[in-house]
Amino acid sequence: MPKLVIIYGTSMRNTELVARAIEEGAIREGVETLLKNVNDASTNDILNADAVAIGSPNCRDAMMPTVKKFLKNLACIDLRGRVGLAFGSYGWGLEAIDDIHNILLSYGMEMVQDCGVKGKPEDEELDECRRVGSQIARKIKE
Repeated sequence: MPKLVIIYGTSMRNTELVARAIEEGAIREGVETLLKNVNDASTNDILNADAVAIGSPNCRDAMMPTVKKFLKNLACIDLRGRVGLAFGSYGWGLEAIDDIHNILLSYGMEMVQDCGVKGKPEDEELDECRRVGSQIARKIKE
């Protein structure tokens, strides 16, 4: 069964809500998921993943340091050809999401369109995150 691993950092739970909505969309498509806060995640979680979604809120115009460290540790894994997704919440800018996207792309991942939510996600934004989860799930089922 195809597998999507979703790793996120969060400070005010907004990015966690986005992550959970992405997972809901993927589960609806019948793929296996693993959802973890970056503080509880390890590179071993990624080893058997067909797709990896990494999320962070924007903190001082950058991703959370814990997410940055996790991404750096992924350099030792061959991620070429896997599907990637950058997501998160933000107040003013998309620097965290853009940086995650670029790092995953540099590892050879095939990226789908990023998923960003300004502030606390409302029902409409969560529905869009579920659509993104469905999209990435369909892609890895191909």
